[in-house]
Amino acid sequence: MVFELHDFLLSRDIAKVSILGWSLRACVALDFQTGYPDMIETVYVVSLRRAFGQEEIKTQLEAMGADPVDLSECTGPQLRIFHGEKDVIAPLDKVPEPPPGVAIDVIPGTGRLPFLSSEFGRRFCVP
Repeated sequence: MVFELHDFLLSRDIAKVSILGWSLRACVALDFQTGYPDMIETVYVVSLRRAFGQEEIKTQLEAMGADPVDLSECTGPQLRIFHGEKDVIAPLDKVPEPPPGVAIDVIPGTGRLPFLSSEFGRRFCVP
């Protein structure tokens, strides 16, 4: 999926992007940042869980064509991590450890869909 995204962007003469990856698709965003760091303005990671059960993600990983990314490989000020305080699918204690200098921005009172809250909008729009 990362190669297809890269080829798609190049075919449209897009040199830099900001990417939002939600849940397992955050792995694609992080893979893209790792593989093509010069093309990244910002990577926004929302509701990422450190690990899922094998059966939980087998189908998803096959569909994505990507392995989960170790966040330690993603560095720099381009990475922002958002997470819902009450997410029961990816609870806060299951979120991967962010790299040095990157904080997890917890959106209070939200669950799996923190981006539907007005608080997320306020935080997301401020660099």
